Amino acid sequence: MANIKTHTETVGGISYSCKTFPASEGLVLLPKIVSLIGDKVANLVFGVGEEGIASIMEDSAVMTTIMVRIAERAEENNGLLVVKDLLKYTTYKEILKDPNGSTHEMERSAYDEFDDHFAAKYMHLLQVAFWVGRASFGNP
Repeated sequence: MANIKTHTETVGGISYSCKTFPASEGLVLLPKIVSLIGDKVANLVFGVGEEGIASIMEDSAVMTTIMVRIAERAEENNGLLVVKDLLKYTTYKEILKDPNGSTHEMERSAYDEFDDHFAAKYMHLLQVAFWVGRASFGNP
């Protein structure tokens, strides 16, 4: 499948990979995501280049404003769990330490580990979701 691509990125020091959504799933999910984030945030997320999105992600005041706007819209759009659906094909690498001190990487599903991995890390979740959205819908 030439159009289903794997994308990788490090977000907040964690290595993530995601696959482009198959068309039938993407066509169902994209309107939900756009409805949740609103047209202004959608234009911001999908309409700027890589350098622009990087500077947005680093600006905590802008990210907080975006998070508040999304939270306000979440009441109108059945909550934020659509973000979990966005991470269906996303994995991350977890560094595990053995009792003897050696380390190894383990690949985990961001979808399956959603509750534990993103607990109390909502700004990080938003950054990962923006990256996955751009990789899946903006530049597959």
